[in-house]
Amino acid sequence: MPSTPIYELTLPVSKKKIKYRPFLVKEEKVLLIANETGSLEQANLAIRTVVDNCTFGALDLDKTPLADVEYLFIMIRSKSVGEEIAGEITCTSCDAVIDYSINLDKIKVRQDKSVDANVRVSADTVITMKYPSLSVTANIKEGDEATDVALEVTASCVEMITIGDTIYTSETLEQGDVVAFLENLSKKQLELVTDFMETVPVVVYEDEHKCSKCGEMNHIHMEGIGSFFV
Repeated sequence: MPSTPIYELTLPVSKKKIKYRPFLVKEEKVLLIANETGSLEQANLAIRTVVDNCTFGALDLDKTPLADVEYLFIMIRSKSVGEEIAGEITCTSCDAVIDYSINLDKIKVRQDKSVDANVRVSADTVITMKYPSLSVTANIKEGDEATDVALEVTASCVEMITIGDTIYTSETLEQGDVVAFLENLSKKQLELVTDFMETVPVVVYEDEHKCSKCGEMNHIHMEGIGSFFV
């Protein structure tokens, strides 16, 4: 069998060093199916399959921060089929549709550690948060209301609830129980929790591109795996 190159990188959030290989034809088929269906569930499965296979099962994908998994997936894609994704953008000045290629080498992970993960919502209650993992989409269904999705995602990021001397961990709490707990918070208390969610690391892409029609520079901003899942 032909030899497959092995690469190494350091995950931007967890700082773990990971060895990985490009995806093979069998994994590319999984990606093509997910891309054709446009299903969130299929996309999640495809990312899980590719990352798990290409890192030789080195990561627990249900505990690894989602931004790390997405960044790793993009780097695997880059080594597999090239660093560029051909596409188009619309000039913000003249509205012309112009060719543009995303350079995956410019992908970064934006992080903000200004908000404490231990969120005190009352004198005796502290909610300890964690970053979302790939499993965060497990309870999200196509067509769900945005507010319901936001609450499900937030609930998935609750690692522990401390009320006085009693500690409830994510291992002992059902997802529905955590959602119910959050729904019983006041608006101000929930905002303290969502402040943490707004600092969750995310894959981002920034670039400047000169319009070939009018010569104006366009600022390009993309974030989230959806922009690069092709």
